[in-house]
Amino acid sequence: MTMRILFLCPCIEPGRSGVGDYTVGLAAAADSIGARTQVLAFADSGAEAGAGGTTAWCGQRVTATRLSPTRSPEQVRSAIQTAIAEFGPDWISLQWVPYAFHSKGLMAWGDFPWDVLSGAAKMHWMIHETWIGGFAGAPWKMRLTGWVQRGMMRRLFSRLQVRLAHTSNATYIRQLKKAGMAALELPLFGALPVGDRTKPWSGWEEILGAERGGPITNDRERFRIFCYFGTIHEGFPDEEAFQAIQESVVKEGRAAVILSLGHAGAGGARFDAWAGRWGGRMIFRRVGHLGDEATAAVLVRSDYGLSTTPLNVIGKSSAAATLSEQGLPVLTGSVGAAVDGWLPGLRDAAPRFWLVRDYLLNRLHESESRPGIGSRRMEVARQFLADLERAH
Repeated sequence: MTMRILFLCPCIEPGRSGVGDYTVGLAAAADSIGARTQVLAFADSGAEAGAGGTTAWCGQRVTATRLSPTRSPEQVRSAIQTAIAEFGPDWISLQWVPYAFHSKGLMAWGDFPWDVLSGAAKMHWMIHETWIGGFAGAPWKMRLTGWVQRGMMRRLFSRLQVRLAHTSNATYIRQLKKAGMAALELPLFGALPVGDRTKPWSGWEEILGAERGGPITNDRERFRIFCYFGTIHEGFPDEEAFQAIQESVVKEGRAAVILSLGHAGAGGARFDAWAGRWGGRMIFRRVGHLGDEATAAVLVRSDYGLSTTPLNVIGKSSAAATLSEQGLPVLTGSVGAAVDGWLPGLRDAAPRFWLVRDYLLNRLHESESRPGIGSRRMEVARQFLADLERAH
């Protein structure tokens, strides 16, 4: 019998939400290998109220209902009830992001039509974020808020009788287990098609600006190109990271180019500030959104990915997964703070993810191969469906 899965997530506007891109990509992949899927986005910034039809992931169409953030609670309730009644899902897959349900991440029973979900189908959660304040040294207000968030999440988890939960990294698995919520690891995959290095391409001049593009175009080997993709978050230790980048390229007799591709969000201002401080020693370019194929073409021809997500939770970053699938070692400036006294080993994520200094200066990667070029999406979809079958 064909498995029917209804995915619930906040927003599926392409390129605006890593969770949304992941959800649509997973739904499309699962559909292509035998499942039937639909997606309902209940707070979609790119939707008109009650919009329906389809959305796409790299050309694959997915049936979707999209509700704008201005929708009423009654509209959300009605849309979920209609989807359940008409589609008849075996599983409801809730893409869990606490702040999607409440502005402070406080998920009370009355803040969302949880009662409509209760008992309607077997319940699956993909936990993209847990709660705040769970790391060593967190401010007391953050810890208090996180304590409330964790309690509410645990009550919902129990009340909805979650049959299977996934999350994206070992740190969250440990947090959830300690709170009484068992979860399996399900990796994220990239949000772009994989680029093809063998195709003719002459994009560096356009990206860097004609007046500066000549040296890149004519002598690419003089430069090391580092790429951010998507949102640039707060807390990246830029001084240490950029110092390591500068030291490494000087040793090689090259210069560094730092690119920001995709929608940087509020982090665009941070990127501009870095350019102001470091622009005399490196070339910074805020490229923005070029389209999926063009962005992949840039990434697959670059040297390194850069991530503002700490190493201990980098598995939750679809941007980091995107960079890795283009064959780039992804470098971050921070290992992150210990959670319940635990941190992953610095090489646990090799060869995909590394600390900047460990990779560029300490050369810990020399016994490791670079990440291969290729999407993990179908592999993840197969694991997802297999785990659902086992939990059946």
